[in-house]
Amino acid sequence: MLRRNNPELDIGRLTDAMSQRLERTEPPPPWPGETAWVSEGEGRIVALGASRLRGSAEVDSIHGLLSLPDDDFIQVAHRLAYGRLPDGQEHDRILARLHGGLSREAWLLEAAEAGEGLALPGARRVLALTRLARLPKIGRLVRWLSAALRLDRLRSEQNHAQRLQDARYHALLQVLRDQAARLDHLDGTCRRLSAERDVLEQRLAAAERRAAQAPSAADATRAPAGPDPDSAPLDDPRGRDFYRALEARFRGEPGAIAELMREHLPRVAETPAMQEGRALLDLGCGRGEWLRLVEEAGFTARGVDLNAANVSVSRAEGLEVRYQDALGALRDQPDQSLGMITAFHLVEHLTPEALHRLLQEVHRALAPGGRLLLETPNPHNLNVGSCTFYLDPTHERPIPPEYLAFLAEFVGFADTAILPLHPVGSEHHLQEESETARRLNHYLYGPQDYALLASRPHPQAPEETPA
Repeated sequence: MLRRNNPELDIGRLTDAMSQRLERTEPPPPWPGETAWVSEGEGRIVALGASRLRGSAEVDSIHGLLSLPDDDFIQVAHRLAYGRLPDGQEHDRILARLHGGLSREAWLLEAAEAGEGLALPGARRVLALTRLARLPKIGRLVRWLSAALRLDRLRSEQNHAQRLQDARYHALLQVLRDQAARLDHLDGTCRRLSAERDVLEQRLAAAERRAAQAPSAADATRAPAGPDPDSAPLDDPRGRDFYRALEARFRGEPGAIAELMREHLPRVAETPAMQEGRALLDLGCGRGEWLRLVEEAGFTARGVDLNAANVSVSRAEGLEVRYQDALGALRDQPDQSLGMITAFHLVEHLTPEALHRLLQEVHRALAPGGRLLLETPNPHNLNVGSCTFYLDPTHERPIPPEYLAFLAEFVGFADTAILPLHPVGSEHHLQEESETARRLNHYLYGPQDYALLASRPHPQAPEETPA
């Protein structure tokens, strides 16, 4: 004990320093023999002494007492019956009797009769039933009824525990669902931001190329140039994308378009180069309806488009889409690398020269056995050729199917076929059995689109010349 025999010694500061030192001291390493020491011999005596110092558990009913672990039950019941905690020998003796088959109720009856009683709610009824169970004649019936009541109580507790477990399980399941939904949302956001970043990088590269090709300052002073109408964005101050709005109004919803495109899936499956595992490239993939169908059918597909909004939406849905023009995308492909090339309502946007170059690049990029599928408005339908074709102001001119087939054969394609598509419903036809009505129905209500299907042939082996 510290004694104040040094007037210069500050007891308070010394005590604080010792406390801080103890707080910084790490706990001792685990002792391998701790379990055996606690469960046997001296460890049990120390544990019992510690429990006597800190006091026993508190209960508020006889059922709470009976549900305690053995050690706590012995301490609490002994304290209630005798007014004190048991010593080590008493504790061990009672525990041995309980392990030997004596029920807790029977021991409580003995303790209550030998001690000060048992002042707990419900104790009188339990002790009375225990006394009755000892009677020779009705004891068996009482024991049976008591066991039935105990079983019913255990069943009720089990049901309560099961309901609690179910509630916790469903709560945890809901948390996991919420987390999964949040992860999906974050994943979609990441894909969308990545697509927008790529689009911005493409626009920046295009702007740098235009800046490099811009006239010098002297030329600009001599002939100031106005804005380039071809590069002006077709949108409005409210941020709406012109082409997406145009497609939504006049072409149809993505689901309806996908159903129209579905008829081409067998042609993909029948293509030999696609059966070899090669990829399909869709030029001007738009909103990604066709790419999604091809991937769902089990094939590899990717696309390019020059509409930034379409690229962003398609990438956010997990499709492989690049912001690039069709000719640039074809020139990036190695020779004979693709299984199939498709383009839906793209060729009518090209000049004749650009269409010729596009077919040449398609023929170079397709593997032998690969196929080309081009879908475009059908000018044989007079309503399409004279009216609805021009709903899109970026269309160049209608392409007759005969010319498109000739151009494909000219650059080297074989097995060309023209497939009439999407006739007007028969409810609009003239309901007459005459040659005039038949022709009018054909030219006014016939196929509104057509598709060119062509193949790149396998190279023929050179014929051997006779010696």
